[in-house]
Amino acid sequence: MAELPPPDELVGAQEIGKLLGTTKGRTKQLMALRTFPEPYVRLAGGGVWLKSAVLAWAAVHRRPRPAATDEDEQA
Repeated sequence: MAELPPPDELVGAQEIGKLLGTTKGRTKQLMALRTFPEPYVRLAGGGVWLKSAVLAWAAVHRRPRPAATDEDEQA
């Protein structure tokens, strides 16, 4: 039997949104792109992705976001 990834390596749509810092709608748009990784598995509740695959995709296909400054955090 194949070894399963650890639970913290699996992410659903909500976790993907948190990882990428996107809204629910924008997350769905990104997941619909042809370049977005295929889910590791599809369940009745939706797809489940490997966190590493999503982060690798983001590193290639998304522009880096500027780091928050002290002024941003105080606003």
